[in-house]
Amino acid sequence: MKLIESFSMTTGIKPEKAELYQKLFPLGFKDYIVLNTQNENPNSNYLFWSRVIDLISPYLKKHNIEVVQFVKDKKFEFNHTFVNEDISINQKAYLLKNCKFFCGSSTLYSLICSENNVPQCFLKHNYGVDNLLASKSEIINSKNKRKAFLSPVANSINNIRPEEIAEKIITGLFPDESFEFNPTLYVGRVFAVKSIDLIPNCHFQISKDSYSDEIFIRMDEHFSEVNLNEQLKNCKASIVTDRMISPELLEQRRGNIKKVFYKINQNSDPSILPVMENLHISFDLMSSLDDDLLNREKIKYLDFSRINKLNKVDLSFLDEIDKTKVKFKTSKIIIKSGKMYASRSDLLAGKPSEKVRDVYHELPSVIEDSFSEEADSFYFLTSEQI
Repeated sequence: MKLIESFSMTTGIKPEKAELYQKLFPLGFKDYIVLNTQNENPNSNYLFWSRVIDLISPYLKKHNIEVVQFVKDKKFEFNHTFVNEDISINQKAYLLKNCKFFCGSSTLYSLICSENNVPQCFLKHNYGVDNLLASKSEIINSKNKRKAFLSPVANSINNIRPEEIAEKIITGLFPDESFEFNPTLYVGRVFAVKSIDLIPNCHFQISKDSYSDEIFIRMDEHFSEVNLNEQLKNCKASIVTDRMISPELLEQRRGNIKKVFYKINQNSDPSILPVMENLHISFDLMSSLDDDLLNREKIKYLDFSRINKLNKVDLSFLDEIDKTKVKFKTSKIIIKSGKMYASRSDLLAGKPSEKVRDVYHELPSVIEDSFSEEADSFYFLTSEQI
């Protein structure tokens, strides 16, 4: 904007409304909003669109409003119209001018909306390039961290709670609608990945609905080569182990072994690794040992791939709020003795669940390390309005 002012003073030409040539982009519907869910710069990408869309969808459906997503390359699981980089900026300008609402982090798209008086929710994160035409009520700032909200990544745009965005969209479109959302506290890094931890004190028939899940046979929690063999007859899976597995079994079932995750504990034995190399079975090394203890083990593994430290989520943000009002959803199912559990805390407490992924679960009374290690598969919410 300063450049425009300087140009005006130098030339005596007064700038007026900017105009971007528009090109028709036909749609099969009239009323729609535009969500800018992906950008060329990954630092401008917001992670929690799925939650936003889940919250606003009932209201959009009620008013017969469709969603058009501006994306770079990836299509999300929603049944929306996706506009990628093959579509010209002139066609995008047409879509923006004619939409009922825009939400996203692109300064260019936000400016186009401002020039055409299209209501919007601008996710402000790049404070070097700004849209000075957007009003304060149309902007969500991302500079400040939110209370009891832990973002899994460092870029500032993900300081914004998804409920803030959903509220701004619904209020902008339907000012008479009433709503109240439970605030998000943390979305695990792998919450979007459905997985099953099978503890092989038995073997379990995996349903066809779960064939797309990542399945891990946890030999580190119950070592049974008999049940491992039976399980690998039924399905393809990865194995987590902290000890040697029969080379004959590995060779016989390697066609159904996706990968082996070898867990390094104190006084670990690396003898399984050359066996897997000879059988061309993919493997990774991992450990939850403290650095001092792990450093004593590392010398045994210098000839192999690097050791990945298991991530332990810092759940101290829960101390800022009433824990009795906190619930979590999980994308991971733990199966033992044919029963399903949401977490190892529930497993130890003997609290199985028939619909693990479909319901919210209470926090354990005491949060152990095992719960923090699993938290990247969880989605934490609170009923407390913060």
